[in-house]
Parts: sequence; C-alpha cells; structure tokens
Amino acid sequence: MYKVLIIDDQIHICRGMAEIIDWKQEGFKSVEYTTRPDKALEMMDTAVPDLIITDVCMPDTDGFSLLKQIHYRFPKLLNIVISGYNEFEYARKAIRSYSLDYLLKPINEDELLAAVRKAKTTLDFRASYPVLSEADIGAFQSALFNADEDAGMAILREKEKQILQEGLPQICRYITCEKIINVMWKFSDEMNLPISQIFNNTKEKDFLETVDIYKKLFEWIKKERLSAGSRIVNEMCRIIDEQYNRNLTIQKMAEELFVTPAYLGQVFKKKLNMPFNDYLHTVRIEKAKELLQSNILSIAQISEMIGYKTIDHFYRKFKEITGVTPKEFRESVKNP
Repeated sequence: MYKVLIIDDQIHICRGMAEIIDWKQEGFKSVEYTTRPDKALEMMDTAVPDLIITDVCMPDTDGFSLLKQIHYRFPKLLNIVISGYNEFEYARKAIRSYSLDYLLKPINEDELLAAVRKAKTTLDFRASYPVLSEADIGAFQSALFNADEDAGMAILREKEKQILQEGLPQICRYITCEKIINVMWKFSDEMNLPISQIFNNTKEKDFLETVDIYKKLFEWIKKERLSAGSRIVNEMCRIIDEQYNRNLTIQKMAEELFVTPAYLGQVFKKKLNMPFNDYLHTVRIEKAKELLQSNILSIAQISEMIGYKTIDHFYRKFKEITGVTPKEFRESVKNP
C-alpha cells in the first residue's frame, strides 16, 4: 500500500480529492493534504509519500519551483500536476518536472482516477522490476545526445519493461534534460506526433510502436544535426570573435549547443579547415597584432587582455602563427 500527499492552496479542493476517490481500494493506505507548500516539505521530511498531487498556481508560490525542490530531494517520487490554466508553457513545464499527468481544474473525477491508477501501475512495476540504474539512464541519454541509434535501440530492447514504464522524463532527468525535451517538442511538432507518445508510455502500448517512435527520433536528430552544422559553426565563430579573451573550450560550447565535443570539433574543422583551438588562437593573435601597433600597452598587458594566462604561452603562440615574437613584430611596425 502506498501514500499520497495533496498540495493545493484551496482547502475544499484538497478535501474533495481526498474524498472523491476510494484510496484504499486503489492501493493507497493513506492520503494527506496541506494548503501550504512549506508545510508539504516538512511533512515529507517526516514521512516521504509515494505520490504527490499538486497545484502549480498558488499565491506567492511557484508550484514548479516546489516540484524542482521535491525532485532534487526525492528523485523517485511520482507527481501529478493540476492547474487552472490550459497553456502550452504550463504543460511544457509539467513535462520538465517529470510529471505523470497534467490535469485541468475543475478536476474531472475520471481523469483523476486514471492518473492515480497510472501512478499505482508505475509503483507496482517498480516493486516487481528493478528501476533503471544510473548507468542505464546515462547510457540511454548519451545515445540520444550522440544520435547513436544502434546504442539507443540496444538499450531500449534490453531494458524493454523498464523503459516503457519509466518513460523518457525519468530517463532524461539530469543536466541535459531540458535540451533533450526541447528537441522532443520540435520532433513531435514536425512529425505531427502527440507528445504523450514520446514522454508517457503505458503498459498497454505495443513495444514495437515505441521502438519505431524512437527510431524515427534518432533519425530525425541525425538529420537536424547535419542541417544545423553550418549554423552551429557560424555561431561558434561569432562567440569566439566576441569573447576570444574568455576561457572558451569546445566542451563548454558543445554543452550550450546540444552536441558532443567530438561532433562539434568535426563540423568546425570540416568547414574552416582548422581545429577549434587553432581558430581561437588565430583570432587572439590577430587582436594582439592590432594592439602591438601602439606602445600604450605592454606586451604582458596585451597577453592578459586577449586571454592568455601566461606571457610564455602568448609568446609561443604568437611566434608559431606569425613567425616572429611579439617584440619583433612591434619593432617591425615601428621601423617598416
């Protein structure tokens, strides 16, 4: 038997949901409720529920921020979101909050019961089958991140039952979650595919149908990345040209652009015929050459201004690219 906690600033809604369902018959031994989000956190410290049903539009409280706190402390806890707003962004945030369902007020008894039963099915499944390990989740997320269809399909088939039951929100609950979810929304829109078919899997869903959806997703990601290659490189060049004096790395850029460092390095070199680091140093040295034409700044000051931590590194790169030292270049400009 499981425990449920209801959170809503309107006491009559809390009581209504507590009474409208025969919770014990549905497999829940206790149902508690509170109108105060801060109280909810205190209650969870005392006894962690298996399921929470929470409003996300409460006075002085961002329900999604509350869910973020709850998920950080209790990552396996299931949640059902309720809201008085039928807006795209609210539904989008619910997906990002790993919600099992998104229900609109006034609460429909049948919809609430269906969502609760979905939660019960998931909880029962977790008791029968091991929940996906961190390694499994990381491997599947990595396959999506790298558009590696073979690896993704292998994991999907090996972990068929867990993948189907957990659904993508639980699989992608780490740092790249939001970026992956944004890709999913775009994919579902372009493919005219209900987002629920990607994010929410039920035991009735045919496994082959799910495999087919994910295969299409991997293929779509590959095409998107190919078409986006030039745009990504142009954006990288713009960032480097504007922020050459910062500690720029291909790893940081890859995270921002939702690609792997290896992929980013490949497309960059293919378009510009030089590696990322070489381009960064070339931009820095060109800027240094401009500054060296004046005696206002010392060579050490210029070195620091363009992003080098040591003057020795600056000297090495300057001579490697120009064939002369910074001092020799400055003197040649003064005495052409």
